[in-house]
Amino acid sequence: MPAVPYTEADLDYTVSDCRANEEQRTPSARPEIANSVENMADYDTVFLGYPIWQGRAPKIIYTFLESYDFAGKTLVPFCTSGSTGIGGSEGDLHALAEDAAWKAGRRFSAGATAQTVREWLNTLQLFGGASV
Repeated sequence: MPAVPYTEADLDYTVSDCRANEEQRTPSARPEIANSVENMADYDTVFLGYPIWQGRAPKIIYTFLESYDFAGKTLVPFCTSGSTGIGGSEGDLHALAEDAAWKAGRRFSAGATAQTVREWLNTLQLFGGASV
């Protein structure tokens, strides 16, 4: 969750200088996160979900990845988008946590069903052979 929540105006992509567009255009933008994960060491696998903004993950996801040591952890990216695939965002994120074991990510559209998500989760082989 961002320290400064996004308003509807912040996410109005039709306005070129809305907050979301400004952050995406600024390579060094790292929006502050409101909370921290106090027990990150307890996690072996982290699912990293985000919307696609201008073909990329929002910069707050960069903040998250730069805030923790993911060495030896498995990261599983997934995104939501009406049309843009996960492709470009994955490479950007991998560079921020190079010591993690990255699983192939997946884009889900607004109409994705629970069954579609379950099928994808089962391809990841994260559950010791058990299905979700």
